Amino acid sequence: MSEEEEEEEEEEEEEEEEEEEEEEEEEEEEEEEEEEEEEEEDKKTTNTQEEERKEHGVYQSLFKVDIEEEEEEEEEEEEEEEEEEEEEEEEEEEEEEEEEEEEGQGQVEHLAGHPPLNPL
Repeated sequence: MSEEEEEEEEEEEEEEEEEEEEEEEEEEEEEEEEEEEEEEEDKKTTNTQEEERKEHGVYQSLFKVDIEEEEEEEEEEEEEEEEEEEEEEEEEEEEEEEEEEEEGQGQVEHLAGHPPLNPL
């Protein structure tokens, strides 16, 4: 081989090496871009999931508040019903006592018109 041929061969090898390096760099850049895109997608997904969790948490806490309010209202209604029942019972007892007193007075009035009984 002549010197010219050797030089040409060396130049070709250098060019091939440069081309390979360029290809490798391009592949690396593509991989980096893909990774960045994946990271962005992950961030979006994470943000979406966090938002959903927050919304769910808000709904859950609102639901919890609603349940607690309903329970409180039910307890208040039960207490009111119990108080009403107690008042009705007291009124009935008072009416019964009044009737008994009236009956007792009627007996006294009835006896008042008669002469006293003879003691034995």
